[in-house]
Amino acid sequence: MLFKYLAVLFLYFVSVLSLKCYQTDQESGSIHVVENEDFAYCASFPSIKIPDSDELTSPHFIGVLEEDDDKSLAPLFNENSEIYQLLELCVYEKYDWPKLLHERSSRGLKFAVEYHLRCLCSTDLCNNKFTA
Repeated sequence: MLFKYLAVLFLYFVSVLSLKCYQTDQESGSIHVVENEDFAYCASFPSIKIPDSDELTSPHFIGVLEEDDDKSLAPLFNENSEIYQLLELCVYEKYDWPKLLHERSSRGLKFAVEYHLRCLCSTDLCNNKFTA
């Protein structure tokens, strides 16, 4: 009886400590639920229109591992109280790869400017708000 109680208690703590996120399979494009105790956040990248273009980005979803987290957002998500909780934070970003890489490539690769709308959240399955 004690063993069963401890096993249930252990499973409860494992489920509490791990985060469930939607994640896009890069090969098939299908979306799955992934649970990992090393996820710091769930992230969604909604479809956006590229500036000065008619092109739309493809939406995708990921879990962000603790080791990939730059820790700069942790204080924002940890400053919760009984009356306030940050649920999601979205940033619109521009990555100017040609400037960063000085438009040089020994392999003849061309790099383009990329735009991303990235939304981060820290509760189970919170990255489901934007769908294709």
